[in-house]
Amino acid sequence: NTGSVGVAGADIDAPEAWDHTQGSDTVIIAIIDEGVDTTHPDLQNKIVTPYDAVDGDNDQTPISWDGHGTACAGIAAAVTANGLGVAGVAWQAKIMPVRIALTNCPDCDWITDVDTIEDGLRTAVDRGAHVLSNSWGGGLPSNAITSAIDYAISKDRVVVFAAGNDSGRGRNQPQADGYRLYRSVSHPLAVRGTGQVSDRRHHAMPDEAQRRRQDDAV
Repeated sequence: NTGSVGVAGADIDAPEAWDHTQGSDTVIIAIIDEGVDTTHPDLQNKIVTPYDAVDGDNDQTPISWDGHGTACAGIAAAVTANGLGVAGVAWQAKIMPVRIALTNCPDCDWITDVDTIEDGLRTAVDRGAHVLSNSWGGGLPSNAITSAIDYAISKDRVVVFAAGNDSGRGRNQPQADGYRLYRSVSHPLAVRGTGQVSDRRHHAMPDEAQRRRQDDAV
């Protein structure tokens, strides 16, 4: 962020990090989500061993309007410097799409269950994912899901959860509006996004209000 919109430097310093590493093609990032479009030109050469925990097979093709997993995969490891799409943060890494949910319509709530999520997490580990990226949440804490996360960490995997979009915090809830990670879970990482003015992201904030706050800071 150069400061033309928002606050200069309100970013993750990706170019500075790329001077040291762009990731590695020996590292596999599992995108635990609603599926990834494996034909996307920024992703099609990055895909390894996809899995659909919803149907219990390897065809995890998302429903046409379910684009969240594809967006997460692009942020993580899209092909970079090809003149297309976005730049992936770890753009040398590989992507393992793991589908744990679907929806019935655009912007509808996820349809999933504990058994499906647990299966997706454990299968990602068993198929060799090094990093498990989880941008999802909701529902009550689950012993089965917690056990699957502990299983991943016991196998030296890195487990990352989105920290939610409501700007909240909690000692026993690294996610404010996502999956509740209690002390029984061994050291997952919770990561929160910030806006262009370095404020905590809040999904309930109207776009116009966001723009006004950004304009005020310029």
